[in-house]
Amino acid sequence: MIFINYRKNDTQTTVDHLADRLKGAFGPENVFKDDSNLQGGDRWLARLRAELSRARVLVAVIGPSWLKAADDHGRRRLDDPNDWVRVEICTALRDGKPVVVVLADGAAVPPAAGLPTGCELEQLSDIQKVELRKGADRTRDLKDLIQLLARLTELPVRPTADPAAAADVTPLPPAPAVFFGRDDVLAALRSRIVPADANKPLPKVPVTGIGGMGKSTLTAALLHDPAVVERYGDRRHFAKLDGADGLPLLLEKLAGALGVPLGAGLTNRIVSTARIGGPRLLVLDNLETPLRDEAQQPEVLEFLEQLGSVC
Repeated sequence: MIFINYRKNDTQTTVDHLADRLKGAFGPENVFKDDSNLQGGDRWLARLRAELSRARVLVAVIGPSWLKAADDHGRRRLDDPNDWVRVEICTALRDGKPVVVVLADGAAVPPAAGLPTGCELEQLSDIQKVELRKGADRTRDLKDLIQLLARLTELPVRPTADPAAAADVTPLPPAPAVFFGRDDVLAALRSRIVPADANKPLPKVPVTGIGGMGKSTLTAALLHDPAVVERYGDRRHFAKLDGADGLPLLLEKLAGALGVPLGAGLTNRIVSTARIGGPRLLVLDNLETPLRDEAQQPEVLEFLEQLGSVC
């Protein structure tokens, strides 16, 4: 099993993408990422320890702010012996498990002088690093990483999980830097998509209004809401449908949001991907665009009904 270690406020979106790729390559049962694998009722610390103990390799994802991340009191998190990013890495090294350090989003190699002393974390400066770059380089980096993990874990790579043929996942919009005055609307949306009863069927929620009133900002805040992140984890997706006139372009935009390669059978592959791993939150921005052409409306609505039955 592959255990992904990361810091949420450092590399959340990148790790969401990475986890999807690794689960596609090795199977969801062979990849552990805390916010998507922990379930309601789990004892958090006990579950993390159990998954870490059975892991064959730990993937430590380091982003630009990994080394300097601080707690609410301004203290560096890595200096806290109980910081779980530190605990997980130290435990894996202490147990002799392979640790793969992934430098994400342009992060630099942590210098030895910047690492806490007196613990296994000091070894990070001597471990071979791999990069996970942005853009076209990411596809190559993912392919190399999957091959490395296959060697370390002796897990077979699924034949359909070739990152070279995969589409890059459209990233989520960033959380708005300023968001106030609409807390009541945000709370109402949250209550509908994160119901108290986890077994309650999830609704399709329209967010309507005139252009420029802040619908996109509202949905961006919703995607990064802590309760939503906890509920959906890496199953949060955003498709901007500007210019998607009709079903073919709608499918192309959704493929990007879900990381589905373009090609034959795209409709079925999008729906099949949406079924994996539990309920998904899919935000369709400017959904009115593919519905404008009355001649194409029936097939667009038929597809949306099919997709809505699994999301």
